Amino acid sequence: MRSVVAVTATLLACAPPRGGLVLPGVLAKQKPPTTSFYAGLRNQGNTCYLNSLVQTLYHVRPFRETVLRTCVSLDAPPPKRRLLSRLNPLSGRRKSQRPPGSTAEALAAIFARLASNATGETRWLTSFLGVDPLEQQDAQEFLRLVLDEIPDVSLYAGEVASYLRLTDEEAAMVGERLEKVRRERFLDLSLDVVSPGTTSSSTSSVADALRSFFAPEHLTGDERWRTAEYGLRDALKGVRVTQLPPILVLHLKRFAYDASRGLVRKVDRRFDFPVDLDAADHVPFAEDAKKEARHTRYRLHAVVCHVGAAAAGHY
Repeated sequence: MRSVVAVTATLLACAPPRGGLVLPGVLAKQKPPTTSFYAGLRNQGNTCYLNSLVQTLYHVRPFRETVLRTCVSLDAPPPKRRLLSRLNPLSGRRKSQRPPGSTAEALAAIFARLASNATGETRWLTSFLGVDPLEQQDAQEFLRLVLDEIPDVSLYAGEVASYLRLTDEEAAMVGERLEKVRRERFLDLSLDVVSPGTTSSSTSSVADALRSFFAPEHLTGDERWRTAEYGLRDALKGVRVTQLPPILVLHLKRFAYDASRGLVRKVDRRFDFPVDLDAADHVPFAEDAKKEARHTRYRLHAVVCHVGAAAAGHY
């Protein structure tokens, strides 16, 4: 069983594989905190979006293990072992020592602090990413920014095949099922909160949003496909899944541009998501998708919520 997560501005569907967490080095010897309260992350000003996502990432156990294992290793040469001591807040090293050398190391340092139930500092993370801590940012964009800096993002990376093909009627007329396919990696799926054909007052759901996302677009009239072989032809444009990631991130598009008012508004509308989701009920797979890519059962893992309006708010 995999897992699912939801957010008012971003819906995260996470599917950690089974198995316990193995922390490297001294961290592996740490005992769970005996206190019932846990330390969080220090806010640098307007970094609530960052803090929310980093804590979510920390609690995805295989991702936490991957980040720490990537940055520190018991079998590494002395420089790496010194890095292990630096990331471990219980090592007794002075705080003035060399800072992390990359975004991944900065994230690992935060995870090490949280693992020891100490307040996490995010200054080096924002510095490496070039983020102004006094400016509010979009949670989904920040998540992509972080994942792009991690050496191994296979837990979050899936693949879709974008296609453009003739309709059945056009294929019958020309005697050929013409089709173009382009494969693309994805780290999240951006879903409409208000699906086409629904009223603004009705309730949306993950099922509605996924069906809308994968529904093919019918290209007719001025939008017909200009083929090299047969000229303008009616066509279908859409995407199919070739590989679902172990951790599926679903982003809810709650911020929309209002052309009539010339501003961005927030879509405050009820959106239902289940605790358990079988993506096979709502996701079309490509014909050549491998059997292992069709493991589609997810369980809700975490939700990152935005409270407020488009111009200002809090994660």
